[in-house]
Amino acid sequence: MAHARFTVRDYRPEDAEAWLRTWAHVAITSHAWFFLYQVRPAYARPTVLLVAEADGHLVGFLDIELENSPGELCYREDEPGGFAWEFGVLPEFRRRGIGRALVEEGARRVAHAGRRHVEYWSMDQEAWAFYRAMGMHELERHYQFFFRPTPEVKEALAAAGVRVQFLYGTCSPDRWEDIRARFALIRDRYVDAHLCIGFDHRF
Repeated sequence: MAHARFTVRDYRPEDAEAWLRTWAHVAITSHAWFFLYQVRPAYARPTVLLVAEADGHLVGFLDIELENSPGELCYREDEPGGFAWEFGVLPEFRRRGIGRALVEEGARRVAHAGRRHVEYWSMDQEAWAFYRAMGMHELERHYQFFFRPTPEVKEALAAAGVRVQFLYGTCSPDRWEDIRARFALIRDRYVDAHLCIGFDHRF
C-alpha cells in the first residue's frame, strides 16, 4: 500500500536487521516495553507482519499473531482474533498517518484470514491516545510491576534450587493500593510499575 510519503508492505526476511534497529529505537523512546530484544521475535501461529518505509528507510512495524481458538492469546474469548505483539513508528515519523495505515492494513489482512478483531495492549500513554483516536474500545486494565519475594517464597524456591532476586506480577487497579502496601515493589526508572490498558480493534 503506497501513500504520498510512505509505503506499507509485508515484512521480508531481509528486513530483519533494519527491523530490529527500528524496534529498538521505538522501544527506548516508549513505556510500552520492559525488555529489549537481540533477535527478531518468532511466532508459532499464523501471522500478519507489516512494515512501513519512508525516505528509503524502515520507519514502522506491526506484528499480529492470529489465534486458532478463542482465548489462546487474546483477552476476549468469544471468538478467535489477532494479538498485536509489536507495533510502533519512529518518533520523527509520527503524526504522518503511518501508524493508522499500519493498523488499517493489519485489519484488512486479519479480516481476510477470517478474524474480526485485533487486540492492542500498551503501558504507554501516547499509545492509549492513539488507540482511542482510532475508535478502539477499552477491554481491561491492570498494573504490571516487579517486586521482591517474601522470605517465605524466597525460602521455598531456594529449597528447590532456585535463587530469586525479584518477581514479576500483575494486578487489577482495585487491588493496587493493597499490593503496594503488602509487597516490596521495585520502583526505579528501569522497571517501575506501569498501568497497562488493552484496546480492541473491531472490524
